[in-house]
Amino acid sequence: MFDKKTHYKMYKSGKNWMFGAITTATFLFGLSSATTTSHADQVKANASSVSTESSINQAVVSSQQSQVVLRSAKAAQSSAKTTASLTVSSSAASSVASSISSKAESSAETAVHSARAVNFAVKNPVKASTASSQSTAIQKQSSTTSKSQNAETSSTSKVENPTQSPNLKLQVSQTTKSSVKSSTQATKQTSAAQVKNNDVKAAPAKTTKPAATTQTSSSKKEEAHSFAASHPDAVQVKENGHWYLREDGKNLTGFQKIENDKEHKIVYYNNQGQMQYGQQKINNNWYLFDNTTGAMKFGYQWLDKERKEVYYDPNKGNMVYGQQKINGHWQYFNRVTGAQAKSQYIWIADQNKEVYYDCLGNMVYGQQKINGKWQYFDNVTGAQAKNKFVNIKDQHKTVFYDKNGNMLYGQQKLNGKWYLFDKTTGAMKTGFQNLKSYGQNKICYYNPANGQMMYGQQKINNNWYLFDKTTGARLTGFHYLGAYGQNKECYYNQDGTMHKGWLVTDRYTYYFDTTTGAQIKNASKNINGRWYKFDRDGHCLDFNQRVVNWFESRKGKLTYSMSGSRNGADGTADCSGSMTQAIRDAGAGAYSYLYNTETLHDYLRANGYYLVTANGSFTPKRGDVIIWGKRGQSACAGGHTVVISQGGKDAQCISTCYYTNGQRGTAVQELPYWWYWKLNGSPYYYVYRQRDEFRN
Repeated sequence: MFDKKTHYKMYKSGKNWMFGAITTATFLFGLSSATTTSHADQVKANASSVSTESSINQAVVSSQQSQVVLRSAKAAQSSAKTTASLTVSSSAASSVASSISSKAESSAETAVHSARAVNFAVKNPVKASTASSQSTAIQKQSSTTSKSQNAETSSTSKVENPTQSPNLKLQVSQTTKSSVKSSTQATKQTSAAQVKNNDVKAAPAKTTKPAATTQTSSSKKEEAHSFAASHPDAVQVKENGHWYLREDGKNLTGFQKIENDKEHKIVYYNNQGQMQYGQQKINNNWYLFDNTTGAMKFGYQWLDKERKEVYYDPNKGNMVYGQQKINGHWQYFNRVTGAQAKSQYIWIADQNKEVYYDCLGNMVYGQQKINGKWQYFDNVTGAQAKNKFVNIKDQHKTVFYDKNGNMLYGQQKLNGKWYLFDKTTGAMKTGFQNLKSYGQNKICYYNPANGQMMYGQQKINNNWYLFDKTTGARLTGFHYLGAYGQNKECYYNQDGTMHKGWLVTDRYTYYFDTTTGAQIKNASKNINGRWYKFDRDGHCLDFNQRVVNWFESRKGKLTYSMSGSRNGADGTADCSGSMTQAIRDAGAGAYSYLYNTETLHDYLRANGYYLVTANGSFTPKRGDVIIWGKRGQSACAGGHTVVISQGGKDAQCISTCYYTNGQRGTAVQELPYWWYWKLNGSPYYYVYRQRDEFRN
């Protein structure tokens, strides 16, 4: 047993058109037919509304339950004049496709659908739809008819494949340039199509444009699908469970277009003429055919068995490989399997670049966060940045991507150079940077031009700085620059700038050349018209320093005694006698005798000292002479005197004292002032300070 599809022919007999059944087929509903022996051309058209202007006598075909579909055919062999009438009955569930023949001078072109993929198939697909369901959304369109005898049609198609559906939906919009409008009144609803001897008048019709797609002419589509043959007169036959396409008793093979009122598809018949389904390798190319209808599939398709998504050329139908630009996006399909790359890095050897395709399969550009890492892909080529600095202009920052393409943070040594990148944003830092938050207790400077850590002497904003030649740490305090190529010692302030001119510390006073910053040592220098002397350590030998130095020079040499020379002349001394001698040797006036703590007050006032406070608050300053014991009560053991050797909050004092209980050679002691004061019962005190410490 076999099933056979039935075709109908229209025959002209005089001015009358007749229908005839070519073969007999079984239908679910009744069919009455009439047959003649006349031959005429078959004219092919779409199942949508079609109009044609012809030189034939005016005829009106009227039916609400079944439509007359024009199909193209070969040229007529002869004209037979017969008269017949045909009534075709159908139901809403099943309509009968009919063929109408005309003379050779009247023909109609069939619209061919053009598909353009705009989205992707996804996993977990539903069962493939039939070819007829894939092209169900047919928009009927028409325009004014041409005065020529040929009825022209054009079509556009739009392939929309949302990611929610694994199947390629094909929406076809067709525009026919002619439509049939009867000049007579249409009959009421019947179950028959009546053919009458009336005139046919072409009437203009409104054209409905597709929602949103670029129109492709039928000629372009036909060219795109030119690999498939078209045999309008061929008949589909099912034998022994296989579909065949038969013409003149011969089974057709290869790619074939099936175009009728129910189907519009491209299929493939093997060498035995049997329709093929599923994946097929033909002429070394892979194709996909619907498992039910055999219709060739285009665009994105999910192959569940192989767990991959592939893409079939919308014009040729073959599986594509490698880089493909689809709907303005670069995508990649495995060169062997055709599987689309998604959420995947791909090395493209012939372009010497690595790129990344996102979860939709599109090549990415610019900054991308992948697996928790920020990466960068060229805005034009998509090439991933590796071992490379990238300036991200819209974020006003320069960053670096390592050998794996990941953004770097914190301190990084690149090509032998140290750089610093923000630990949150990855932005390359320049200028002065405190590395405490990066785990190192130092301040460094990074070149604004290239971000590299600087070393050695650097002139920044018209100030000289010194950076450790190994660690890059900004240096402060005294530093000899021999290791940096200069024979000088300089001082760098707390902010790192080189100091010039006078430097007064809690302990010493220094001077640095105002041009070179070099410290003046073991020399005398005229500064602003006044001569100053500096020792070998660069200490300015001002009046206060000379007083302190008198005691410094006698450490380990004097023994405490109130009954000897008192000024150290015989190797013994007490506090007030040694203080009188130290001030005199520093440049004060001659004394009448060696004063005690009661009479020392007047000698101090007479030699440039003034009273800062009497038992009040004060901040000790180097050179201050302090007398303990209230005047009138400080004679002999009731008082003591010291000189401040180092000022500030950690003040030190030096004096000749009984701190060691008179041990030989230990009379001169330098002790923390406030500690020593409390040790002696926090006595009443007087503080005297030199008005001109630089006096001769």
